[in-house]
Amino acid sequence: SAIAAVIGFALALVPDPLPLLQSRQIQGAEVHPKPFSGKALDLLLAQKQQVYQSLTLSQIAKPTPLQAQAFDAALHLLQQDGLSAAQLDAVARLLYSANYELHQNGAQLLLLERAPQRFWGSYLINTAAKRHLLIEVPLPVDEAGTLEAAAMLFEQTSARVLAVAGAARHASRDGSADVLTFPNT
Repeated sequence: SAIAAVIGFALALVPDPLPLLQSRQIQGAEVHPKPFSGKALDLLLAQKQQVYQSLTLSQIAKPTPLQAQAFDAALHLLQQDGLSAAQLDAVARLLYSANYELHQNGAQLLLLERAPQRFWGSYLINTAAKRHLLIEVPLPVDEAGTLEAAAMLFEQTSARVLAVAGAARHASRDGSADVLTFPNT
């Protein structure tokens, strides 16, 4: 959940991602978007089961500075319209270094954590959306039905992004899983 709300703040603050893409930590990864079939919202709703696992933890791992920077840079690239295959590959590499996988089905992009699960959140991006509307679900476990309601709103409003926190509010003793109150989210 430490990354769950970074999308809102990072978009205005992220510098050019090119230097990060050229770094040794990211350049070596041969990663491409993974195709998926079916409805992205169904896959995202299935992720809710994993969020419940965070209830059994006493601490959620926080992203390293490189992971946070790579995630921010990926978001920066995703702001562009009409991304080429090479640009999507660059986004996939950045996300991979931030412990995420990029899944693609046409204009829909799904950002899901890869193993090991760190409960940082999931994101659905509709690159064909005409509206730049962001829908956030900060407490998918703590507030019953909010993820399902947000999924309906995402479809009905043709929103661009659906961001879902990855952990229960009190999953970390230090409060870092609570995206509503922790200052770094």
